[in-house]
Amino acid sequence: PKAISIYNKIIIKNPNNEKVLIDLGKIFKKIGRDNEAAQIYIKLYKLNKTKNDSYLAEAGHIFFKKGKKEAAYNAYKELIEKGYRKPDIAINMATMEFEKKKYEKVIPLLTNLDKSKIAEKEIASMLAFSYYNTDNYNFAIPHINILLEKSPSKEIVEMAAISYEKTEQLPKAISMYEKYLSLEKTAKHKKY
Repeated sequence: PKAISIYNKIIIKNPNNEKVLIDLGKIFKKIGRDNEAAQIYIKLYKLNKTKNDSYLAEAGHIFFKKGKKEAAYNAYKELIEKGYRKPDIAINMATMEFEKKKYEKVIPLLTNLDKSKIAEKEIASMLAFSYYNTDNYNFAIPHINILLEKSPSKEIVEMAAISYEKTEQLPKAISMYEKYLSLEKTAKHKKY
């Protein structure tokens, strides 16, 4: 578009013109040139790291959506280290840490979300597995229970049984082990 050419000429003369950069970033995003929009947003952030946090966040979201996990991670990490708290950033960052099996880093990113977010299957799952894999069974149980309500897979039932056993809640552990065995039998019958 012609507007891009005009804005680029202005930027050549005044590379730090925030208004023009903001408009150019919006145009790039609107026409699907997300990578260029992200680069503009990073430049805006670097021009004013106090005022322009939201642009770095937007660049992080673009990178995350495009599968550029390292660039997204770096953007989010910088914001989180500055104390910038937005649920979408915490969730995306936790997702990346979870994929790397860095469970101890997932927990603090997600525990400050509001209760309705924590009850969502994806978040409950990350928290259940993170607490479970760091031997924090008491904290894992509430999230495992959410998963048992939403999708009681064999793996989740087994995690519940072990968590109840590790926290000495033996009647609940026995119940979950029995449920696990019944799911095991059902799975074997389906194979034949």
